[in-house]
Amino acid sequence: GQYTTVARELARALTYAGCAAGKIEYAVKACAKAFGIKIRRRFMSARTVARAIDEGGKYGILQVGQEIMNAPGFIESSDGTTLHGVPINSRHITLLAPSYAPGIDDTDQSTWTHKTRFLEVAPELDHTAETQFEGTKALATEIADTFSRSPLAAQQQRVMDKNDYWRKKMGENKDHAADGKKEFRISAAHKRDIVVGDLGRDAMADADVDTAHILLTILSISDEDLQTAGKISESELAALSSEARSELVEQVLEQKLGEEKFETMTEDEQSNLCTHFFGGCCAHKDLNVLEYGYKSIQRTYSTHDLPPPVLLANKANSATIAATDDPDSMARKTAIESSSAGAIKLLQLIGALLRHKDRQRGYQDRTTMFMREKKLELYNLEQPTKFPDVSNTCYGCYSYAAAEVVTFHGLIAILVQGICDGKTKSGQENHVEHNVLKGLNCPVTMTELVALALYGASVSWPYMATVRGTKANPINLLDLTDIHRKLPSFCAHLSAHP
Repeated sequence: GQYTTVARELARALTYAGCAAGKIEYAVKACAKAFGIKIRRRFMSARTVARAIDEGGKYGILQVGQEIMNAPGFIESSDGTTLHGVPINSRHITLLAPSYAPGIDDTDQSTWTHKTRFLEVAPELDHTAETQFEGTKALATEIADTFSRSPLAAQQQRVMDKNDYWRKKMGENKDHAADGKKEFRISAAHKRDIVVGDLGRDAMADADVDTAHILLTILSISDEDLQTAGKISESELAALSSEARSELVEQVLEQKLGEEKFETMTEDEQSNLCTHFFGGCCAHKDLNVLEYGYKSIQRTYSTHDLPPPVLLANKANSATIAATDDPDSMARKTAIESSSAGAIKLLQLIGALLRHKDRQRGYQDRTTMFMREKKLELYNLEQPTKFPDVSNTCYGCYSYAAAEVVTFHGLIAILVQGICDGKTKSGQENHVEHNVLKGLNCPVTMTELVALALYGASVSWPYMATVRGTKANPINLLDLTDIHRKLPSFCAHLSAHP
């Protein structure tokens, strides 16, 4: 028979709690047995659980569609990464929504609060601005289609147009990368086209608009206008059916009439209709400052003729450098120029050794046991004993790692040396371990680590705590204008009075 709504909801709840789809049946029967209930038939197969999860996703899309229709507007946030070489993009929106709490009138907008709604995590062919924009268009179409074909829409006698997503979209929160800013410009232009088209349709329905003017505008539409509007070639235009061509003509007509109406509006009226602002990711701001600041430090050594940090070359480059003492050797010069040095390189090596992203490699378990015992024994500390995750992309990980190395420099050196001494075959360090010990004993490299740690403690960590807020009191990006205006003078003061 058919599984009830409660059973399907239970399957989704167990999956959310971490139970594998193939183990749902076992978990339900085990719980039922504990309560003295006997289930005689099968519960759910993994395939049925997957369908129940998909059903929950459709409910989510349906809810988002209704909330977008009812909300005065929303802000979209998106970001991307790669998984095994495949670009992955995530999207969510923030908008005013009902609480859905018992005893609360959901139609009373005074009870609504700002909610963040997850939309999707989807693979894409690439991370270009055009691909990101097309992904958002496809998502908007899916939301509109799901809502419009639902019993809820039929009950409310409402239909959601795919462009309603853009009409309600007030802006985007993205990182500061070139592709993100380009996608924002494409999205803003698309919203303007929708606004202009709406004005054109209103103008055609307006009894005050001269019919002769509309006819003259139709006659002025050229094939080039149709090709531009449809984004098609001359041959594709010629192959269009009469109905498709008429739809394209109507679209161009709406744009032309709408553009005329738009130009008669004041600048404030135009801005209100096309509101679409860009909010940069605060985490990326901090990331960029650290990146550019560290690059500036690297230039300081040559600019002021200071001794640079010890070179932490890879195994091949080290062999090339050691093979000759001739300073004019091209191979030696190339090996030195392609090698890295400094705090960031050292932290990457320590991360690869003490907290490798592949759990089958590295010494993460030994590190955890050693640091837990020593921190408790020497300093009575029960703080986290894992080394900061510099092997993966985590905001603030390098400044936290720098603070860890500076604070527990001696313990880390003892740990690495102990790893080397414990090798039963050779008792010698490998190349990574050799570089780690060399970097830990370099005063210039350690000075860079101190600078990174101080920047984190005085600027980065307080800044990130401020802009993130708390779950109970989330921060509005628009409220952060003042702190971003104060930051440059604050950093300049730190630089002048270290």
